[in-house]
Amino acid sequence: MEGGIRAPGRTVTRAPGGSPASVNRPQSRYHYASRMHFTARDGTGNGALMSQEDSQTDGDDLVLPPQAVLIVDDTPQNLVALEVVLEDLPCELVTAASGTEALNKLLKQEFALVLLDVQMPNMDGFEVAEIMRSNNRTANVPIIFVTANSREERNVQKGYKAGAVDFLFKPIDPTALRSKVSFFLTLDQQKRRLEAKIRASKESEKAFLAAYGQKKTAND
Repeated sequence: MEGGIRAPGRTVTRAPGGSPASVNRPQSRYHYASRMHFTARDGTGNGALMSQEDSQTDGDDLVLPPQAVLIVDDTPQNLVALEVVLEDLPCELVTAASGTEALNKLLKQEFALVLLDVQMPNMDGFEVAEIMRSNNRTANVPIIFVTANSREERNVQKGYKAGAVDFLFKPIDPTALRSKVSFFLTLDQQKRRLEAKIRASKESEKAFLAAYGQKKTAND
């Protein structure tokens, strides 16, 4: 993978050979019980300040599992840099160093979003996206392609046809990256809340009908 990600305020220390040995970063302030605020933007630059606690409870008793974002890149330094930029967002960050590893993790865990490198050996990002779209479990997981390729229309169209919902071009702007990821986390949270409410409603209706049937039988 070519190009890079700017992560101001952090230092990546590399061991001999170029691989990252350690990352000088502040201790993560994120935990799922905290009122961590983040901004979700709709692509126009407009955003609404939200908190993970607000999006999880919002006046009801629904408890949703933590969200996760999958980052796929064959270059270890880029994986580290993306993690550093996104570490304060209210989600679990999972990494994969190849398309095959990414597909295996997608079959074992649910993800709110996939950040997918385009240029990878053996299986490139377009191939991974096409396989994801052909599987019922992963067909609707949003994909943002991360690429150093030119912005030529044919390359962008190829990405959208493969299943992308957005693109990030290198060198990546950390603010834009966080904004896009936050936006898709918010969409995923809203979707899961609606699904949970529908399930709860169906369960309540089923319990009511069962109780009503038993009461009617006893009265008869």
